[in-house]
Amino acid sequence: MGSIVILGGGLAGLSTAWHLQKAGYNNYHLFEKESRIGGLTRSETVDGFTFDYTGHLLHFKDKNIKETVLGLLGENIGFIERNSWIYSKNVFTRYPFQTNTYGLPEEVIKECIIGFIEAKYGRNGSGVSSNDSKPQEEKTFEDWIYENFGSGIAKHFMIPYNEKLWTVPPSEMTTEWMGRFVPQTSLEQILDGALSDQSQKVGYNANFYYPLNGGIEALPKAFASSLSNIHTDSEIQKIDLIEKKVTLKNGEEIRYDKLVSSLPLNILANSINTLPANIKNSIANLRYNSVFNINLGVDRDLSDKHWVYFPELEYSFYRIGFSSNFSPYMAPKGTSSIYIEISYTDNRPIDKKRAVEKVKEDLIKARILKESDKILVEKCFEIKCAYVIYDKNRTKIVNQIKDFLKENDIYTIGRYGSWEYAGMEDAIIQGKDIAGEIVLADKEGYVLKKPDRIPAVSIVIPVYNEEKILESAVKEIVVEADKLNIDYELIICENGSKDRTLEIGQNLSIIYPQVRAIHCPEPNYGAALELGILKSIGENVVCFEIDFWDGPFIEIAKVLLRKYDAVVGSKGAKGARDRRPLIRRIITYSFNLFLRIFFGFQGTDTHGIKAFRRDKSIKIVNDCKTSKDIFATELILRMQRAGFYMCEIPLEIEERRPPTIGLLKRVPSTIKNLFTLWKATRNLKSTDVKKLEPIPKILE
Repeated sequence: MGSIVILGGGLAGLSTAWHLQKAGYNNYHLFEKESRIGGLTRSETVDGFTFDYTGHLLHFKDKNIKETVLGLLGENIGFIERNSWIYSKNVFTRYPFQTNTYGLPEEVIKECIIGFIEAKYGRNGSGVSSNDSKPQEEKTFEDWIYENFGSGIAKHFMIPYNEKLWTVPPSEMTTEWMGRFVPQTSLEQILDGALSDQSQKVGYNANFYYPLNGGIEALPKAFASSLSNIHTDSEIQKIDLIEKKVTLKNGEEIRYDKLVSSLPLNILANSINTLPANIKNSIANLRYNSVFNINLGVDRDLSDKHWVYFPELEYSFYRIGFSSNFSPYMAPKGTSSIYIEISYTDNRPIDKKRAVEKVKEDLIKARILKESDKILVEKCFEIKCAYVIYDKNRTKIVNQIKDFLKENDIYTIGRYGSWEYAGMEDAIIQGKDIAGEIVLADKEGYVLKKPDRIPAVSIVIPVYNEEKILESAVKEIVVEADKLNIDYELIICENGSKDRTLEIGQNLSIIYPQVRAIHCPEPNYGAALELGILKSIGENVVCFEIDFWDGPFIEIAKVLLRKYDAVVGSKGAKGARDRRPLIRRIITYSFNLFLRIFFGFQGTDTHGIKAFRRDKSIKIVNDCKTSKDIFATELILRMQRAGFYMCEIPLEIEERRPPTIGLLKRVPSTIKNLFTLWKATRNLKSTDVKKLEPIPKILE
């Protein structure tokens, strides 16, 4: 693969580079227009105060990303339980509003409770809402608020707060963005939160992680610490799709094979020199707002809160936070730092100079500041593209633009590249996923090109719901295979898993260049094994199970396949030691006896590990008619009838765990597939059938 260009040095771009490098792909170059990496996860330090570009807190839902981030930050990380509040009606109440109305005026609490009951159960207890007749796809965020929370909560928090945040009425927005961001509730929770102060934390951000030193910029620095191909002060000027070339503002030209961008989607698209008219028109309809972030350093300890929401219009900001409470190293001892967020758009502009003064006035009115407080530091950031607006046109426009870009080998990721409401973890995940996609595509391209130097062995392993053992098993197989000093590839054939098997397999393919992960959409062992064999490129193919494999078998089979066409590892051959439970041994013996009587099978086993010459076997594989567990049996029977020179070698096997699919559950499909096998092979002529040798004759 040629050069991979990454535009944008925020978390999404850095994650892409980090995961590419981890996979052994050092042919990337990351370009960042600022003088240092980080994007909106940079931090600025002024006179001992460290300020982020608004609040950036780490919340994890993905175990692997959590391990990666905590591993990168090491001891420079703190775990914090959220202490967030809402200020309205001149009182502080806990977040979220819907379950914490205790302390508000009685009439407000009453409106919220009655409104919720009417929304959920209807005035007559029917549960029918006024918006129920509206088709689901036409319902707006406002509809959702009234249906789920009722008119009281809508009036006193959800409508005014969200309009301040997004700068558009909720009636103009869809619900696609919400996901984990808006906590839902029950009548019991609402009543509990109305009758007493509830300290129970709910929502995706009930707790969070934050660096102890350096602000949130410690995270992008940790990602970048091991990366070599980073170019700062490198702003993009234009992209040439035909020549696959990026031109920087300084005139430098960089050619690419793949381009990954975390730039805002509209900025990226407008930098392309040959953009179709329909795409240009679509870009003009993408909507977003901006945030004016004011940071203050104050000469005393102000609060123990982490952040506070302000839904009322009389306050100029929608949220403030106390970053000095995220870490004691964010501000000098005995002082506090506050970040304040004000949304605006070109259609709803603000006077930034006046905004700073109004913020100070509002903080005093809300009893956050006192007239006597001394402002030690004042630092303002302007975030031009802050929140993308989820209107009814957004999804169609974004998909249209992203499809066009992908057709031209440009991948867009991150909060603004994907044009979505997302957090830092999402950016890291997208960087990891796009790196994996590029690596997998390169490996598939490598296969399609049929390189001169092909592996000696392709190891094929079907897997289903194996998230518990897949990673450790693959690591063990790679270690053992590496000891053999042969060129090999390991193909993980996932088939219809309901757990994280496919994701883990793809991650392993990024970590280990010799590993490939392929996907079969339905649970079907035979189909997965067949696909793995057909996708293989090695001279010889070795078929293993994820919990039944043997390193020495690869080496023995490699030698035997100089003479034989196929080698079958048998649990029933002379010298084998089968230590599985008695019932499983009886089933295996009975099944193979059935094959010998009704199908003329000459060996003692068709399942388990096996090896064969790929070039001679591909036609046989394509001719097979069965699937699931019987595919392996048909493969060996067809090889026998086609005159393959075959041998068996005895195995020693001990059951490590019960089968992932119960034996009784297999019976119906096994009977059905045996009937299919009989129909497929009854008229199959035997050509020059050679006796399957129970004891292989080793070459001299």
